[in-house]
Amino acid sequence: MPMSAKQFRAALKRLGFSQLEAARRLGVSPRTVRYWVAKDKSTRTPIPEPVVRLLRTWIAHPEARP
Repeated sequence: MPMSAKQFRAALKRLGFSQLEAARRLGVSPRTVRYWVAKDKSTRTPIPEPVVRLLRTWIAHPEARP
């Protein structure tokens, strides 16, 4: 199931991750995370399904976080 930029921002907030921390834990560049959270639709890029699944797993199972 796709995740919107708004839902992505909410997930980071719930996990207590900054954009930089999220980039580090997800193994992507900070620029990639900035594109995922962009409010401007012209610069926003889709959030890959594996990232969505990982974030949802971390929320449901905090012990699974790296």
